[in-house]
Amino acid sequence: MKKLILLLSLFLSINFIYSQDSTKQKSKIDITGGSDFVSKNVWRGALLDNNINIQPWVSFNYKGFEIGAFGSSSINNYNEVDSYLGYCLDNFKFKVIDYFIPLDLYSTDYFNFKDDSTGYHNITIDFIIGGGEDMPLQAIFSTYVYGYLDRGSYSTYMELKYKINKMDFYIGYMDQKSDFFIVDKPGFINTGITYHYLFGENKIPFNSSFIVNPVMKKVYITFAISL
Repeated sequence: MKKLILLLSLFLSINFIYSQDSTKQKSKIDITGGSDFVSKNVWRGALLDNNINIQPWVSFNYKGFEIGAFGSSSINNYNEVDSYLGYCLDNFKFKVIDYFIPLDLYSTDYFNFKDDSTGYHNITIDFIIGGGEDMPLQAIFSTYVYGYLDRGSYSTYMELKYKINKMDFYIGYMDQKSDFFIVDKPGFINTGITYHYLFGENKIPFNSSFIVNPVMKKVYITFAISL
């Protein structure tokens, strides 16, 4: 019941930086793509890789339906290839996300979806509401539904984020121990501040983050550039 109440209070926004109109079908296709360079790969309060990561991404949106992919790679042989399907309606978004993080990307069978130690697919269902200019408060509700790491646990991550000017303030809570979310007990695992700014005449997007994981007693400072 508590999760259901939280689910009804979520918030989302999604920004598209490129759009292409189909005049024949009189419909709009939104295409977003780019690449981020991050000083280290920190995800929801967990350090995934302590090296510079290149993170390309692309998404396609048609009449609210979205399909996309995201990757992250480093010189330390860290490789991640994620994909997702989603639907957006005003300030509400629903996503099914497949996280594929093999020990060795090039020798691992991508099409092995077994939920045992031979498979490296982990799937979550995410609900997000808000985060746009008309609703600066955003909430995320992400539940693990398939995979080997947290099999059958339905571990859930919940986050609130508030955007004001160039700053993001956020706090994330994990409801139980989770190997997928890399936390050994429930509690607040992702609290922090991110500052966004534009650099130079070309206004290249940068951001800097200060992140604290109280449960794991860790702190990180990261920066990123987007192209």
